[in-house]
Amino acid sequence: MAHLFNRHKHLARLEPNKIKAEAISLSVPSPATLKHVGMSCLNAIGYPIRRDRTAGIIWELLRSHLRERETLFLHLDEAQDLHINRNEREMQSVVNTLKSLMQNPVWPTGLILSGMPALKDLLHLDPQLSRRFIPIHLAPISFTTHGNILPEVVANYLAAAKLPIADGTYDSEFTKRLIHAGAGELGLAIEIIIAAIEEALLADHMTVGLDDFASAFRRRSGCVDDLNPFITEDYRTVDARKLLAEVDEDEPDALMPHAKKRRRGA
Repeated sequence: MAHLFNRHKHLARLEPNKIKAEAISLSVPSPATLKHVGMSCLNAIGYPIRRDRTAGIIWELLRSHLRERETLFLHLDEAQDLHINRNEREMQSVVNTLKSLMQNPVWPTGLILSGMPALKDLLHLDPQLSRRFIPIHLAPISFTTHGNILPEVVANYLAAAKLPIADGTYDSEFTKRLIHAGAGELGLAIEIIIAAIEEALLADHMTVGLDDFASAFRRRSGCVDDLNPFITEDYRTVDARKLLAEVDEDEPDALMPHAKKRRRGA
């Protein structure tokens, strides 16, 4: 969202010593009660609550301050937490509060909600709420959709680090392994790219090779080499989200043929 807001240079962002804040972005706090979320919003825009108030009063204050700040968009990240572990009455209060923010006759504020798939359950509670949003689903990446994009992403990060890729590393198989290691998430794949560059720099390598990606995944997951997507032959059987993963000795040959550690580039 920060990247999206930054593309609109004339959109006033929340900054110290500036009243106008046309776009405000923050994460839903924990616990994600209406009262706590409202207090966090007020605190973020510079109006902390100094005494106990009801949730209704807090959100009325927030609507007033959003008008004073001329806020057009309020972005709440991890918004699925507004829905988790709430009874029916609490959920209706959440729905009504969100709608009131967008329907305010004096100063309606556009809401941008982002989060995990459970966020859909919140929006589906009320047709009047859901129809006010335009859904954007970030589907998992795959070799079909991102096979031509990821090598360019890798090249851009390597160029920024002034490190070339090791000979023989760039191929379709490497890209598939990178996508799998990132569990189909572009953000995680980029984190692994950055971590691989760090591994190469720490080891004083002149290039970034497959071993650096393997080391990066090993460091972030704590897995054994047989469960490292950059090492094992049958990487598709690996659950890339597991931490401290080990081969189950009760399932012999689960990852056969045995992983072959490959070194590409120094």
